[in-house]
Amino acid sequence: MAVANWSPALSIVRLNSITEDTPFLICDLETIERRYRELTELIPGLAVFFAMKSNSSGPVLRQVHGLGGSFEVASVAEMRMAAAAGGAPADMLYSNPVKAPDQIAEAAAAGLYRFAFDSEAELRKIAAHAPGASVYAQSCAVCHGQALEGIAAPALKGDAFHEMAAAQALTADSLLTVTALTMPQSNPGTLTPEQYNQVVAYILQENGYPAGNTPLAPGLAQLKELLLK
Repeated sequence: MAVANWSPALSIVRLNSITEDTPFLICDLETIERRYRELTELIPGLAVFFAMKSNSSGPVLRQVHGLGGSFEVASVAEMRMAAAAGGAPADMLYSNPVKAPDQIAEAAAAGLYRFAFDSEAELRKIAAHAPGASVYAQSCAVCHGQALEGIAAPALKGDAFHEMAAAQALTADSLLTVTALTMPQSNPGTLTPEQYNQVVAYILQENGYPAGNTPLAPGLAQLKELLLK
């Protein structure tokens, strides 16, 4: 009996020829590619984050990365495996709502800045060990969106943000000034200078600008020269 959508690569004849001891798991990379393309064609613009816990096999991870997907990780160990397959930590999601402080710090140092949390205690841990992400989530996400996509306020990432930055000849320094004057929208100017620095650093990181060795501060020559485009 034929099974709908069954991969030809996994024919009964081929399966019967396998001599490995049972039980074993077989993954067909062509099926992964077909399913990935079906999903992304049905939902244009979709960002795919493959759940590492479903299958952390190297060939599977490399296939997902090669197709343009990223990863949803639940530990630093999973982040390392995804990075070994070619994934950039800055493109990953850390979805485990309970994390050890050293795991948060290591993930943030590697460039991962999107963390899930479900309690005030967890948010405080993120604030201490990945400050830019936590300040943004607490003070800015309600208007600008968790993914910086824009809700009640302009997008801070992607084409819309870059078009706005180009139209205004926005530099990193002027972004820092505007951020301090206008955010959070409900009570502008109420964050500390360090928190505003962290928010802007997070926005720059999310837009692909590499981290530098000098902490952000208003008036820095490097920030005035960094034209956002």
